[in-house]
Amino acid sequence: MSAVCIYTIGDIEKVFRRSPFIDSDQNDEDRKKCVSDSTKINTEILRRVEKVSEMKEWVKPKLAPVLFNHHNYTRIFVDASPGNQHTVMFLSLSNGAIHKALQMESHSFIIAEYQPFNYSAHIFNLILNPSTKKLYVNSQTELVQIDVGNCGQYGNNCQECVLSRDPYCGWKKKQCTSETSGALHDVVHRNRSICLKDQASSLPRIAKGTVRDVDNSVKRITVPSDSSYFLRCPVSSHHAQYTWKTPEGSSSCNPQELKDDQCLLLIDSMTLNHQGEYKCESEEMGYQKVLAEYELRLSSAGRTFGPTVWIFVAVVFKSVWF
Repeated sequence: MSAVCIYTIGDIEKVFRRSPFIDSDQNDEDRKKCVSDSTKINTEILRRVEKVSEMKEWVKPKLAPVLFNHHNYTRIFVDASPGNQHTVMFLSLSNGAIHKALQMESHSFIIAEYQPFNYSAHIFNLILNPSTKKLYVNSQTELVQIDVGNCGQYGNNCQECVLSRDPYCGWKKKQCTSETSGALHDVVHRNRSICLKDQASSLPRIAKGTVRDVDNSVKRITVPSDSSYFLRCPVSSHHAQYTWKTPEGSSSCNPQELKDDQCLLLIDSMTLNHQGEYKCESEEMGYQKVLAEYELRLSSAGRTFGPTVWIFVAVVFKSVWF
């Protein structure tokens, strides 16, 4: 488990000045004194500093934790540059991944997850160049540059761009772009109705409130009888709900069941009941999208051997055993 809290320099200085050390009820000013030449500090004072440097009072966070989840974070870099209206945090995980999170007043929202390395690695440092939006990450053996201002990853329409809640991105000139000046975006509320101002961003409608991924087409697949088969559905947002609509009803993908950014549907044993249309849809804050469509057909029965062959087999077995 990890928690991200906000502390102020003023509160830290206040505790350091007023609080006694944990081993004493007296305010030991000698141990707190800042000197220009440490070689002139009394040996006894140095001994007390070495023995105990912890204060009795706690430095309390300014607010409740702005981020609290089951991940194990190891490093943090905060982009709070003057040109930004919102604070963005980059947090490295113990497995080498990086979370990009938006810090709100009382909570945070994880925008994206990056995998800078092709293997699990401990991240030693991460530094952002605020002007270019390039994040530099180093492990023990590699230094990697990540373009955290890459807005094309959020899709090709206005609603997906707004739902990303990425303060580095906005919808402008019919694309999700890092040119946020004059762009459509709503980081606080993710109000996708602002996209109505950009009529060109709408996609072909297939049902009320639902859009189809125009790059997607129905895949027709023939599956042998009694065989197992996986259907795949790409996961673009971990904040959305994913549902498979099948001839036998509907089933949802739990976040714990997502594998390699795929929502998988397993058909254990193909039968006539499994023939038909399969559709995977996502839903996020009322925005629905068809991500994958399949049409499954049962293949014809396999070829069987004629009576002559079976008689021959019987003769062979007879010659072996008798």
